[in-house]
Amino acid sequence: MKKWEENKDIIRQMISGSNGTLWGNRLEQTGHYPVLKECLDIVGQSGLLIDLGCGAGDVSRVWRGDYLGIDFDWVIEKVAKVCNQANYLSANIVESMPVFPSSRCILMNAFLDVLENPIFVLNYIL
Repeated sequence: MKKWEENKDIIRQMISGSNGTLWGNRLEQTGHYPVLKECLDIVGQSGLLIDLGCGAGDVSRVWRGDYLGIDFDWVIEKVAKVCNQANYLSANIVESMPVFPSSRCILMNAFLDVLENPIFVLNYIL
């Protein structure tokens, strides 16, 4: 499992990734975005989208419905709220899953691959 921990370098890199200075482009300008946008369009771009492991909350910029980003407290406070104005919930999603409100979609973009037990998370959500 990749270890995620609060440190200044990770925070700085996450902010740089969100604002486009790390790789030279923001989410909307990446090769990944057309696939993500197509998935969001299939869902309908309405209602509540829960972004589990939201990081900087970049998806909040492109989702047209209500948005709730969920991540570690330090990611929410030091990255997401710095990068994007949206609704966030702090949770230690590696140790225990929060109770989710009813939603249109739960997005786990680049999330499951960093977990030690991704099947547990999938079973919980399903």
